[in-house]
Amino acid sequence: MIRALLTTCRFDSRNADVIKVMATGGVLSKYDNPHHQEFTNDELSAIVHEASMKGRAVAAHCHGEAGIRAALEAGALTVEHATYLTEDLCDLMVAKGALLVPTLYVVRRLLEGIIGHVRHLLSLCRSLTHSHTHTRAI
Repeated sequence: MIRALLTTCRFDSRNADVIKVMATGGVLSKYDNPHHQEFTNDELSAIVHEASMKGRAVAAHCHGEAGIRAALEAGALTVEHATYLTEDLCDLMVAKGALLVPTLYVVRRLLEGIIGHVRHLLSLCRSLTHSHTHTRAI
């Protein structure tokens, strides 16, 4: 719980308007899982409590159900992403007065970028193959 409070206080000392907490792992992170909570329920509650004492809201980065539930029960104002949101969690969100901040645009742009990058790599590989073939012939 100490790490959660120290982190919240650090952002408070920088005069942050909102504290964003990683309630779950990220979908693009190599070593964490979007279904796993990054903080315990007690730590999330402590973060929200500390932030609210200073008049700040907490935005919770959440993908998995457990992290979404924990953030909502702790009192986070927003749920960012909510990739694996369920109807039950929607009901809890409404009951808590929390806001959903989905990121559909980001996912679409990432997919477009990946496809474009793969096309570029294919073109580059074809060019390299041609160059290597030509070099071997010399």
